[in-house]
Amino acid sequence: MSIGEEPVDYTVDSIAIGSFHVVQNGIIVVCSAGNSGNQGPGSVTNVVPWIFTVGASTIDRDFISTLTLGNKKQIQGKSRSLESLDEDKSYPLINSIDDDYREDA
Repeated sequence: MSIGEEPVDYTVDSIAIGSFHVVQNGIIVVCSAGNSGNQGPGSVTNVVPWIFTVGASTIDRDFISTLTLGNKKQIQGKSRSLESLDEDKSYPLINSIDDDYREDA
């Protein structure tokens, strides 16, 4: 869950108390390290030992990637991949609602 407030004693922290009961039932709980950005050392919230606490960041830039279709039309989009595909090879377009490509089909 992406919830994080000012750190408080875990005995009165509703996230810590609620997640403790959830973990007792065999469910893993993952929380954000906090939602206030980098507030300096010691600013991480959700630090009780039964919660997996993860940090995230916001990035103030885009990673632009260009897709060139067979008819040479180019479509600009975004990519998070550091790898490039072979420019001399054609790849099929996949429609996410097509049953042939769904994992559960």
